[in-house]
Amino acid sequence: MMKRSILAILIVVLLTAPISFECIRREKLDTESISETKAELTKPIYTIMPAIEEMIPSFDGTKLHVGTFLPDIAAEGVKVPAIIDAGPYYGNARPCVDKIGTGPHKYWVRYFVPRGYAVIQASVRGTGYSGGSFDLGGKKEQRDLYELVEAIAAKPWCNGNVAMAGKSYDGTTPWEAAIMAPPHLKTIVPIAGISDMYRYMFYDGAAYCSGPFFNTYYTAEVDWLVRPTTDITIQKMMNLLGAISPDVIDNILEGYRTWVDGDHDAFWNERDYSAHVENITASVFIVHGLQDWNVKPDNFVVMYNKLKVPKKLWLGQWEHIMPYEKSVLNEWSRPDFGEMINAWMDYWLLGLDNGIMDEPPVIVQDNLGRWHFEEDWPPGRAQKIKFTMASGKLSNEVISGELATFSASLFHRPGPGGSDRYQAVFVSDPLKEEILSSGAPSFDLNLSIDRSRGHLVAILYDISPSGDWTQVNKVVIDLEHRDSRDSGELMTPGEITHVSFEMYPYDVSFGADHRIGLIITGDDLSWVLHPISTLKGLELAVLPSLSQPAFSLYGNREHPSTMTVPVLHGVAFEEETTF
Repeated sequence: MMKRSILAILIVVLLTAPISFECIRREKLDTESISETKAELTKPIYTIMPAIEEMIPSFDGTKLHVGTFLPDIAAEGVKVPAIIDAGPYYGNARPCVDKIGTGPHKYWVRYFVPRGYAVIQASVRGTGYSGGSFDLGGKKEQRDLYELVEAIAAKPWCNGNVAMAGKSYDGTTPWEAAIMAPPHLKTIVPIAGISDMYRYMFYDGAAYCSGPFFNTYYTAEVDWLVRPTTDITIQKMMNLLGAISPDVIDNILEGYRTWVDGDHDAFWNERDYSAHVENITASVFIVHGLQDWNVKPDNFVVMYNKLKVPKKLWLGQWEHIMPYEKSVLNEWSRPDFGEMINAWMDYWLLGLDNGIMDEPPVIVQDNLGRWHFEEDWPPGRAQKIKFTMASGKLSNEVISGELATFSASLFHRPGPGGSDRYQAVFVSDPLKEEILSSGAPSFDLNLSIDRSRGHLVAILYDISPSGDWTQVNKVVIDLEHRDSRDSGELMTPGEITHVSFEMYPYDVSFGADHRIGLIITGDDLSWVLHPISTLKGLELAVLPSLSQPAFSLYGNREHPSTMTVPVLHGVAFEEETTF
């Protein structure tokens, strides 16, 4: 059984009998009366009142559409805390203040309002009924969220304590608000949130398949098409297209410009929330999926490590979903998600000392569904195991000279059984015992390419004793941006260059008698796009990969080409899968 189980704290919400806490009901509850009292979690004992719709003016006069759901005790004069879910989706697709229904946006209403919280659904500027032009996470949107938090805190029904929570874009707006440090923002719960918009679309110069087009199709979805009307005709769509503001056009063009040069410039700096973590004063509870290849796992790491406020991190083997939804395996979904966040909100917005802050700060699930606790992430206690690449093997053998050659092809899909002409394959000996790799594998490579730019793709596999290859991680780098995503430096054709990079964070078990497999290649069109050439280096004018650039990997005793894997020893897996 778990020694430090959160279950003992959180399960009380499902029970009617109190345990070791003093039972507190909230018909006439105020924060002063409970600030030093041990208490069980708030219970779903209140009625959800009809939603209140209003337009709240922002700093520049732009009006934001807001729907507020209150518990019935607010009508009796009891001040309640507020949870804001702000995003771009409250248009045709998910009408604000409509039926409570289901889904991540309505989840907060259905779960928290009966427990005595106000829940606010707000449309960011340029979406839903809100005025202005869609800002794609920029300074105007950030300032809007500051104003919104303070406006809600000033409401006569609010106790002055405000949280922001949500998933995906709605899990990104909490970061936007937090870096602005509104005085009444007490905590945020970003779920699958974006830490910086560039990181969402590009990886150090390399464009994900949707990257260059995201600014276009996403703006079309949330700004042009998802407008509060049920009668969208071709003519109306054309009218909307004719009304696009210059700001929106600039946002759209930026996606294509970055596809060409890959630079993390002023546009992206404005939308890089990780660069302003030091401004955050609210506590933070990050929830993210290690199988989320939409908002990829590197988004949470860059934020969590920089935070200087009270914080927690919950990592599961989830895709881009809420933890209570079906995940990679249905039995791995977390129906107790509400209780966990309930404890967090009760502590930070009501002052209920329910023990949540005494629990380990990091809760992680590995790829076998097992849970373990860590004090930091990536785990500082991890041992670094270094594999050297040589003669098709991952070992400690060092060979000086050329290790492998391969060409990049736009039409080659890397993987086991793929052509050796287009990929280099390295495999370890069978492992003598299980290892749990927790953190981010890293690479130090010596390579050359026969032109001034190109991509490099690394894919990591778990190979079973029966010979099945299971992909467990991957990464792509743009060689031009090997040293900095801010600006590129062309490769010197044929010159051996040292390149270092990391994969995404993961928590993966490699079993006894399993082998670790690594494939390095120059392209993977299922995942990344080559930039349109700007003719630097006299390359092809359209798609450089059509000419099949040639790569060579090298090793020597002073600087071998290596992969380093973080490994945990002495992991105490929890016997229970619920908290």
